[in-house]
Order: sequence, then C-alpha cells, then structure tokens
Amino acid sequence: MGQGVIEESEAGASQAAAQRAAAIGMATSEAARDASVAEESRAFLREQVALAKLQKQNLLDQNAFELSHLRWRRFNDQMKGAMQMMTSSLLDLNAADTVALARMRAMHG
Repeated sequence: MGQGVIEESEAGASQAAAQRAAAIGMATSEAARDASVAEESRAFLREQVALAKLQKQNLLDQNAFELSHLRWRRFNDQMKGAMQMMTSSLLDLNAADTVALARMRAMHG
C-alpha cells in the first residue's frame, strides 16, 4: 500500500512540474509579445526570489534553534544521569553506614 501512495505522490509532483513548465512557457511567449506582461513577469520573479531568500533564512534560523535545543537536551540528559548516579551512590553509602552501625552495636551491645 505504501508503494502505491509514493507512486501517486511522485506522479502528482511530476504533473505539477509539467503544469508549471507549461505556465512558464506560456508566460514567456506572452511576455515576448507584450512589454507590460514582461514587466509583470520580472516583478513576479523578483518577488519570488525575495520570498525564496526569506525562506532560506528562516530555515537557517530554524536549524540554529533546533541545534541549540538539541545541545540543551543532551546537557540536560547528562545532568540527570549524573544526579541519578550521585543519588544512587549516596543511597549505597547510607545503606553501608546502616549495616556498619548495626554491626558495631551487635559487637558492643
């Protein structure tokens, strides 16, 4: 079932790409005939380039944020592990002290 969904998705993407290519071809031929269409096309392309640059910057910022978050999570996990080890060691020492105290009382009492 998954393979069919992938094939449909790929077919849809290739169809959309073909439609975009056809639209670009029609806009290019219309722009060659009409100067106002050519100017509108250039303005549209400038806007698309600006949008692409904004999206690129957004992705870079998002990547930096996620990397920072992952570093913080790793540090937090390491501190939790260290705290658990210290707690376990303290409990072990407490148990050993209790056993030693019980032995001393048994020997002296």
